[in-house]
Amino acid sequence: MGLARMNRLGLILWIGCGFAATVSVGADPRVWTDVTGRFKIEAELVAVEGGTVTLRKPDGSEVAVPTSKLSQADLRFLKEHNSHPPERIPDRRPRARGREDSASAGEIRGAAEEFFADLRTEGRARATGLLTGDARKLVADGKSPLQGLPKPDDHTRAIRAGQAEIKGEVGVVPVRVRAGGAFYKTKLHFRRDAEAWRVFAISAEFPDGEKTIDFEAAPSDGKQDPLLALIGKELSVQGVTLQGRPLDWEQFDGKVVLVDFWATWCGPCRAEMPNIRQNYAKHHDAGFEVVAISVDRDMNALKQFVIEEKPPWTVVADRHPAARESMAARLGISGIPAFVLIGRDGKVAAVHCRGERLGVELKKLLGEPSDRVASRL
Repeated sequence: MGLARMNRLGLILWIGCGFAATVSVGADPRVWTDVTGRFKIEAELVAVEGGTVTLRKPDGSEVAVPTSKLSQADLRFLKEHNSHPPERIPDRRPRARGREDSASAGEIRGAAEEFFADLRTEGRARATGLLTGDARKLVADGKSPLQGLPKPDDHTRAIRAGQAEIKGEVGVVPVRVRAGGAFYKTKLHFRRDAEAWRVFAISAEFPDGEKTIDFEAAPSDGKQDPLLALIGKELSVQGVTLQGRPLDWEQFDGKVVLVDFWATWCGPCRAEMPNIRQNYAKHHDAGFEVVAISVDRDMNALKQFVIEEKPPWTVVADRHPAARESMAARLGISGIPAFVLIGRDGKVAAVHCRGERLGVELKKLLGEPSDRVASRL
């Protein structure tokens, strides 16, 4: 055995056995090199435990590297800095949110896998425990959509969670699930609740398109779709605007109104917005209006969304502190987006008219723009 190799082996053994855990607090970032010299990384030393070095990169993420793969220069650096009692170097940078919040992202990704795995059990107790407080109350009352979720197959790869994404106080984890031999793309929605991340909704493909099921909203008692029962009946909409004022429903008399139940965190809801904008621009002059009823709990997130997106229609906050009643709860809506199209006579003309169907229904009620122009000539 050559002298250089003996020296390297001695350093590794010394670090693995004698350097139980760490370095001086506040060590500056440095360039680390692997034993081959081909791979380099700039990072701050966090800890050495059990023959593994933990390094923190500039973006805040951490990597674990076996000491056996470090260069001699790195091993000497570890030996020279073994002069303080064991402790883990804290991250003193301001905690980043979103994708950079790796700790929370890892937490909710693991919780998502645990949630779906528990759907295989009859009681689904663990999945229930991962829900928000309001969602757990619905489970206790026997009114939760949780029990209606399909059971994942008993297969090692039946549940595959993807990269978690966090925005403010909400997070989402894409999960590919196999149930009944078929694969489904779902998204599990989390909200920070009492310092813990809790599940409050799930997005998935349904027979009538992709939509989001709100675990904090009780579905209708009957088996029939509650919105289908509205067709042909008059509907008066109540609510509170973002400014905290009651909605003036009378201003829409004689108009064709789309009542859209949605949320800022709902992917399928946001995917429908370009379609709504297109039809609004096409038919607004003929008397088409939109009342977007948001089921968001976070009023600040809702206000910020409206500021950024600038929807040209009326936005109602269904869970505004000043709201006396929830329209979504009144109609038994637990899945969003949910569309209710009201004709000029104030009666519901169509429901679930998403995508191309919205344009079709508006054409029935308002005609084509070209026809309207021709009739005025």
